[in-house]
Amino acid sequence: MMARPREFEIDKAVEAAMNQFWERGYDSTSLRHLMEATGLHKGSLYKAFDDKKSLFIAALEQYEAMGRQRAEQAFSEAPTALEGLRGMLRSAVAPDVGCGESKRGCLIINTIVERPSLPPEIQQAISGVCERFANRVASVMAAGQAQGAIRTDRPPIVLAKQFLYSGLSSVEVAWKNDEAPEILELLIDQAIDGLRP
Repeated sequence: MMARPREFEIDKAVEAAMNQFWERGYDSTSLRHLMEATGLHKGSLYKAFDDKKSLFIAALEQYEAMGRQRAEQAFSEAPTALEGLRGMLRSAVAPDVGCGESKRGCLIINTIVERPSLPPEIQQAISGVCERFANRVASVMAAGQAQGAIRTDRPPIVLAKQFLYSGLSSVEVAWKNDEAPEILELLIDQAIDGLRP
């Protein structure tokens, strides 16, 4: 068994693994893929992460932090809640998202599609990420309701989930399908218009 290399950095290994899971999906990412991506041997990988599930959960946490940072930037730069939500949708399909021409889309959405075959720990981790993000978007919805810019006939959390499942998901799918920018903008407008009073 090979000793853990001194230059080994957990964050870099997690990022490399995240990119593999993002590109291939959980089920299709093999130990060989993870070893090649991280530059680590099996022993070093398992010393640091115990198993593939633990490594995926660490990668998911890193991805969640990246997504949260991107969303918070959109929310903080916008003058209104609606414009913050619009900015969040635009940031999801920004040119620097994905992997070059492969357009990986959203790791969360990709993993949800795999969900039936995933171990319970992964399913629980995905549910946790979705709930935390929905709660954050719900707080933006509540701010928009207080501004009189967002409909009040539904609770903020219901609006948040509607927005994420129908708005964000549709924009992501259209982007992955190479739709024209004007189609993406149309979908973004539709998602925002659905929130107005």
